[in-house]
Amino acid sequence: HFFGLNAIAFHCVSIFLHCINANLLFLFLQKLRFSYIASAIAAIVFIVHPVNLEAISYISGIADPLGFFFLFLGFLRILTLKKYHVIEGIQIIFLFSLALLSKESTLIFLPLTGLIIVFMGDQIQKKHRKFYGYLLVSLALLASGYLTLKFTILNFTESVGLNPHVN
Repeated sequence: HFFGLNAIAFHCVSIFLHCINANLLFLFLQKLRFSYIASAIAAIVFIVHPVNLEAISYISGIADPLGFFFLFLGFLRILTLKKYHVIEGIQIIFLFSLALLSKESTLIFLPLTGLIIVFMGDQIQKKHRKFYGYLLVSLALLASGYLTLKFTILNFTESVGLNPHVN
């Protein structure tokens, strides 16, 4: 709608999202207390790795950087929680929903969130563990609801898995 048929604009959006994602990855690794050098190297590898560049090269590959964008924002939101209120949980669930609607492979958000919570185990106060439990249950319900809809009502391709090209 905004760019018409201008391919350069679509490529610029993909490249912009890819650069933002590299920065978000760097910030995410810093929040996990990785060294500055290790975080920077990981972000640089993320930027130049051929798997990511292939998705950025094609206009139709916008789902990959967009899914990563919401995925990293969700992870950063989890790592920067302050008040542990319902609204913060809703923000994380909303980011997971946007990631899931962008690219189905972002279902990995759920197990990775569990790993992040385990990784932060010592830092989580006992009174906040209930919040993380409710968050994981909510994310699991959202993921299972999405998968149920995908394989029943919204199964337009009659595919068995998440990849429509594999039967």
